[in-house]
Amino acid sequence: MAVRDLLLEVGMKPTKKQKEAFKVIVANLYAAWATRGNPFLVVPKRSSDYASGSRQRALYLTYQPTMKAVEVLRGGGFIEYHAGFYTKPEGRRTRIRATSKLTSLFIKHRFNLTCVELLSFDLVQLRGPKVQGMRGAAIDIRRGVHAASARPHKASVAKINAGLASAHIDLHLDEETFIRHYISRQDGKKPLTPPHPLRNRLYRVFNENFNLGGRFYGHWAQGIPRDLRSCIRIDGEPVVELDYKAIHPTLLYAERGESFEGEVYLPASYTKEYRPVFKLLMLAAVNAVDLNSAFKGARHCIHKVLKHTFPECLKDTWLRPAYEALKTMHEPIGGMFFTRAGLRLQRKDSKIAELVMLTLLDKGVITVPIHDSFLVAQQHEDALREAMLTCSRAVCGLSIPVDKKHPKDMSQHEVLTDEVCKTAPVMEGGLSSLLLSLSPPSPVFTAFIGSRPPHPQPDRAAVA
Repeated sequence: MAVRDLLLEVGMKPTKKQKEAFKVIVANLYAAWATRGNPFLVVPKRSSDYASGSRQRALYLTYQPTMKAVEVLRGGGFIEYHAGFYTKPEGRRTRIRATSKLTSLFIKHRFNLTCVELLSFDLVQLRGPKVQGMRGAAIDIRRGVHAASARPHKASVAKINAGLASAHIDLHLDEETFIRHYISRQDGKKPLTPPHPLRNRLYRVFNENFNLGGRFYGHWAQGIPRDLRSCIRIDGEPVVELDYKAIHPTLLYAERGESFEGEVYLPASYTKEYRPVFKLLMLAAVNAVDLNSAFKGARHCIHKVLKHTFPECLKDTWLRPAYEALKTMHEPIGGMFFTRAGLRLQRKDSKIAELVMLTLLDKGVITVPIHDSFLVAQQHEDALREAMLTCSRAVCGLSIPVDKKHPKDMSQHEVLTDEVCKTAPVMEGGLSSLLLSLSPPSPVFTAFIGSRPPHPQPDRAAVA
């Protein structure tokens, strides 16, 4: 209703695609303004930025309708328009931000952040099979048998999201750390995407049917680099992260009523520096449909995760005997390698994750999942460990061992968090990145990234 009235006020009579583009841009402009972070949005103006597979196309944005929406907003005086703003590594990009004329309409029509959040994703998604490595097409689950199957999953996700929304989940970073990760990477790589304060909800993605996949995605904390997760706070408390040890191999053994003792990934004939490689080989073996696709997946993972550390491991002459050693080491489950068991196992680990979060939520404990690991406030570490052991036993018949990812040394963690508190002033309302594209923020806004704005929404009185 608010967007329809706003369209009337700007005098736009849009096509369906233009209306969708208008809604996305206005929602982003509102989010940038309401969170009181960086108010600028980057609007890509090259048609190639809207090609299939692009970030814009993922939001159902196409080039001409988006340009038309920007033109109407600019012509009506609803946005500031700054062409050719230079950012690294994107080059020159056009930036826009809401003018007082537009923000007054936000207030008049009582825009709110909850509406913006709800537009970003469905609580439960079903995707078709991958095609040439690309993500499968979305399957409509709004009616029929799919709707009935999705209903209980939606209820669970909604309950978990209500718990997340009730908590203040924040990322505390000093300026130097933020710049090193999100502004200017020392290794020359593209800076990471800053977390969006409105991405504070989860959704589940199933693959092909509701018996495959089902993992939880969507919360900004899931995209935080591992070495920065210790800077996350839940209701002001430092966090602890626990994860399941070798969850997929353990689940495969559990399906046979067996367990595996000792080192899971590294065959005895290889030295310990190859353990990270074999961990990736196991991942590829569980997810691949055959040996050749396992080779391809392993090369991709080794190159992406381990960079150029193990160049010899990229060759078939190294990979083939390595996989033979891995199958020999895991003879009871070796028959499940190269059978695309990964999605079936994801269905089990996502069921465990769901039970862990719901179990703790009933005890008033907020949990953020990162697939097979979980973040909670440090005071709830024992409760999380107990829930993880209990819930894994309920799903697969045995308690999967649990390991602490961080903090390994609590005294060092306390020193770190104390230093962060001293050097990181709290930003009003969180960092504003955007759903449409990203405008790298000024360092003055980098100290604090919040999962929800601590300030009340503006009302009519605030305008006066």
